[in-house]
Amino acid sequence: MNVLVTGGTGFTGTHLVTRLLERGYQVRVLSRKATPSTDHLTRLGAEICFGDIIDKDTVTKITRGVEIVYHLAAAWQSIAVPKKVYWDVNVNGTRNILDACLEENVDRYVHCSTTGVLGNISNPPADENYPYGPGDIYQETYLLSYTAFWQVSAWNYYPVL
Repeated sequence: MNVLVTGGTGFTGTHLVTRLLERGYQVRVLSRKATPSTDHLTRLGAEICFGDIIDKDTVTKITRGVEIVYHLAAAWQSIAVPKKVYWDVNVNGTRNILDACLEENVDRYVHCSTTGVLGNISNPPADENYPYGPGDIYQETYLLSYTAFWQVSAWNYYPVL
C-alpha cells in the first residue's frame, strides 16, 4: 500500500513512518528540507519528497498514486514567526492536502491533531464534547484546520479520520 506522510520528519512522524515501513507499506514523506531524519528515513526505505504543503502543485504531485495520507505537518510554536505562517501552513496547507486527496482519489485521509485545540482543561479528563478553547496562534489555526476537513468530508462524502 502506498502512503504519504506529511510532517514525517518530526518526532511523531518519524515514529509513524518507521512503523509503516516495518509493516511493509511504501512510504512517501514530504519534507521542507534535508535533516538527519530524512537521512534516517531514506536508509529505512522511505521516499523523501522535498517541498511544502503551502505549494498546491507540489502537494498534488506527491499525492499522486497514494492510497492513504497521514497529515501531521504543522507550523508549531515557533519563536518569531509571523502569524501568517501559522495560517498558511495549518489552515491553507491542510486544505491543499485535502484538495489533492480528492483530486487524486486517495482512499483515506488521517488528520493527526493535538489536544492543544482544547486549551486549558479545567477539570480533566476531556472528551469529544469538551468546548474548544485554543490559547495561542498555533492552537487557533490548528482548530481552524478542522473546519477544512469537516467541510471536505461533508461536501464530498469523503472519509476523514
